[in-house]
Amino acid sequence: MKVAVLVCVILTLFQVSCRRLNYVAEDFICMKKLGIEESYLNDRVGDNFLLTTGDDQFNDFVVCWVKEMGLVDENMQIIPSELKSYILKHQFNLFKKNDYPNKDEVAERVSKSCLNTQPGKNDGDTMVNIFNCVMTQMGAL
Repeated sequence: MKVAVLVCVILTLFQVSCRRLNYVAEDFICMKKLGIEESYLNDRVGDNFLLTTGDDQFNDFVVCWVKEMGLVDENMQIIPSELKSYILKHQFNLFKKNDYPNKDEVAERVSKSCLNTQPGKNDGDTMVNIFNCVMTQMGAL
């Protein structure tokens, strides 16, 4: 029994540390600005990296993050070329698809498709919807 508990604890710690590897500097900047703990973010990222919807504090984090990443303009509109670049730099790696063929075309298609995502009730909701679209399409490759 003690061995089983120890194995569970080790696996739990390993999963958290693996997830942490997916964070970028901008995540940590926004965590600090908003006083958000890593565990809070871990709880808001689900299967296939889908983001929690309808959570105001998380929406604030996402708004901070897209600004820090340079993905939006001053009117909080996604910059299409930046979204495509983000997909190329981060998403193929996140989904372990580094050797996927035609990455440029896929990134272009996903970014164009997801820019037409239904707006949310505020900027944060809209950004979460857009990124859930990206995650869904990238996860389906």
